[in-house]
Amino acid sequence: MMVCYVGIDLGLKGMNEACLLEEEGHLLRFRFSNLPDSLTQLSNWVSRQNKTIGGFVMEPTGSSWIPVTHWLIAQGYTVYLLKPDKSYALRQFYHKHTKTDLLDAEVLAKVPLVDSEGIFPYQVPSEKVTALKQLGKTRQLFVDLAAAQEKRIQALCDQLLPGWRRQLKGKQLVGEMGKAFFQEYTDLSRVEKAKEEAFYQVLASASSPAGLKKISIFRSLALKAHAFHLKTHGEQNTRLFYESLWQELKPLLELIRFAEKQAEQLEKEMEKIYLELDPERTLETHVGIGKISAFTILPYAAQVERFSNIRQFRAYAGVCPKKRQSGMREAQGLSMTKAGPKRLKRALYLAADAARKGDPEFAKVYHRLREKGKHHNKALIALAAKMADRIYSVMRRKNHKLKKEEGREKVIYELRDFDGKKISKKEALELIHQKFGRNLNEAKKKKREECLKKEAV
Repeated sequence: MMVCYVGIDLGLKGMNEACLLEEEGHLLRFRFSNLPDSLTQLSNWVSRQNKTIGGFVMEPTGSSWIPVTHWLIAQGYTVYLLKPDKSYALRQFYHKHTKTDLLDAEVLAKVPLVDSEGIFPYQVPSEKVTALKQLGKTRQLFVDLAAAQEKRIQALCDQLLPGWRRQLKGKQLVGEMGKAFFQEYTDLSRVEKAKEEAFYQVLASASSPAGLKKISIFRSLALKAHAFHLKTHGEQNTRLFYESLWQELKPLLELIRFAEKQAEQLEKEMEKIYLELDPERTLETHVGIGKISAFTILPYAAQVERFSNIRQFRAYAGVCPKKRQSGMREAQGLSMTKAGPKRLKRALYLAADAARKGDPEFAKVYHRLREKGKHHNKALIALAAKMADRIYSVMRRKNHKLKKEEGREKVIYELRDFDGKKISKKEALELIHQKFGRNLNEAKKKKREECLKKEAV
């Protein structure tokens, strides 16, 4: 008996469309909602067909796929989640100029017959893994919210403090010292009236020891900017300008504080769940993977056994290049695929950037690619793929030991030099500086010369 598949086109506002493809090519149609009674009717409808069901195929539309998928798996069915671009390509092949819910469901039902090796059954993660992933997404929303307000403040400061970008970094402007400055001295005339000691105390109370040397830069910028505004706009218009600017800056600063506080609270909740899932902090043994990166990566790497090899995990993460070959010709240097969860790709990219500064093996690969003329970003993508390989190997070995119950020996990644000898983090930094420090200095010198040439032009 032929194995049949059920394609489901999920509707966010309307009904869901289910389509069962029979052996003869006939289509059986059923419409249902996400309510429990309607899902039970779907199961009864499938049972009445007396067919061997190979599984249900659907696209992960919004969050509406989650209750349907979990319910079907609880009933003993296999569910395949398909990338929208794959079903789109097949629909274009069958019906290029037509798109309906029934046609989408039909295409989804045909995908397993056309590309059986390109689909993988969905495995329901544990509640803790799901919670860690959802909290991570929510935290990122607040981080992005704060970053958007910081960009707006930087744009406003192009008006308030002309020339600040040459002397301060963006994070210094919107850091704790910058917030204290705006709170007290958005009206730059107050800087002129305030004594230097009083100005210093206000900013020093919100600064770290390393940032104290920037206080004089804030004062110098403020005094020059105030003189510029007075000369350009006059005293009355300058006062009105300061007032209107503060009315815009005040809610932005409050929004940043709110977003940062929420993100901090979410990090605490994430750490509790993370320690329950991985009390040994296995991921953090990799150089380049800090606490936040580990929170992001673990939900995707907790079940690495579902990937039969490293290449599958690398492809899932979206850190493998496209391939284009025809005859005797094979294209080189192609861009990365668009596949993979964005949050996972970003975490791997940032981890790779940090690892090249503290892991000799990563530093060696990075500088070899740079010497070949590869762009910095391309070199980091190669390192991100290498980081994905390491994560896969370590997490697979850790999970294997837990299943076999081979004691409580900690599975960690160990730093090694170019000869394979174990070394400490301090020794790794010294080795990288000794081997590649000259290259770094030359690169900085070259970049500085290029900047000076641009300024001269």
